[in-house]
Amino acid sequence: MNIVGFILLYFMNFLFEIAKSKYNVGEFDTSTFQNIIENASGLYNIFAWVNEFVPVSFLISLALLTTVFYGYKLIVGITKYIISIFKK
Repeated sequence: MNIVGFILLYFMNFLFEIAKSKYNVGEFDTSTFQNIIENASGLYNIFAWVNEFVPVSFLISLALLTTVFYGYKLIVGITKYIISIFKK
C-alpha cells in the first residue's frame, strides 16, 4: 500500500473512532475500505502506463488550457447577459 492509502486508511479509522465514541456503536469492519483503497492505488499504475505513450504532463496541460478557455467563454457569456439586462 502506498502513502496515500495509509493516509486514507488513517482518516477512515479516525472517522470510525469518532462514530464509535459519539454513537456508542460496536466495532467497524475496515476490510472493505482496505480493498477499495488498494484498488484505488492501482490507478497510479494506469497513469504510469499512459505516461509511456503520452506524457501525463501534456495531458494535464491540455486539460487545464481547455478549462481556462471554456471558463473564459462562460464568464464572458455571463457578463454579456448581465450587461444586456441593465441596458434595457
